[in-house]
Amino acid sequence: MAVKAIAGNVIREAIRQKIIYVTVLFALLLFAIEPILPSFKVGLKIQLFQDIALGVAYIAIAILAIALSVNQVPGEIEKRTIYNVLSKPVRRGDFLVGKYLGILAVLTACAALMGIAIFGFSFAYFGRLSYGVFQGMLTATFEAALISAFALLISTFASPTVNVFTCLLFYFVGHVKNDALVAALQGDGAIRLVRIVLKYFLPSLENFNVNEAVARGLVVKPLFLLELLLYAIAFSATFLVVASVTLRRKEI
Repeated sequence: MAVKAIAGNVIREAIRQKIIYVTVLFALLLFAIEPILPSFKVGLKIQLFQDIALGVAYIAIAILAIALSVNQVPGEIEKRTIYNVLSKPVRRGDFLVGKYLGILAVLTACAALMGIAIFGFSFAYFGRLSYGVFQGMLTATFEAALISAFALLISTFASPTVNVFTCLLFYFVGHVKNDALVAALQGDGAIRLVRIVLKYFLPSLENFNVNEAVARGLVVKPLFLLELLLYAIAFSATFLVVASVTLRRKEI
């Protein structure tokens, strides 16, 4: 019951935040005006529209994941509401899980709205029912869920400003992480440690990018979606466990 109550409170607080409406409305506006841009007059029609629209949606949902997560723990400490919550029979792990599930519910709703918008504009402008768009938004939600879990972890020991910077770095490195990046880090000592962390312990966010396949009308196989889901769950769970341990050791 405690987890449910905390999640519900996160949802209510998120609904009052203007950044959600600004980000989603800005994305919807870009979806609407995109097909009337000059580049669409050279024959690159629905594929270009969906590729760009999904790219915008991915970035928008990632921004929301960071914005909703970075201040969850510091904000509770600053308002001193965390003392009231933890004084009750609520474990700190449950506190974080409730926060996470509330954020995830908001992100899922925003992703669904953007997916419906892209689907609707694809049909309105090009007459095509592109159901693959929802697969793209599903993987975007997986990625956002992972980013949110990471942001919650950082929020247990860092300020929101530091957390935002760390999450942006995490997002950038997660998308450029590949064999070339790992191979470029040659050397011993600290460099070798960084290479090992990048290769084995940092999630590759680029795995969630199925924009091109969706834009080309290709079907993303359910097995691949399941693999991405398990991948996101594994890393998210790891981040939340570490966050729980960190919060338990924190004197509150």
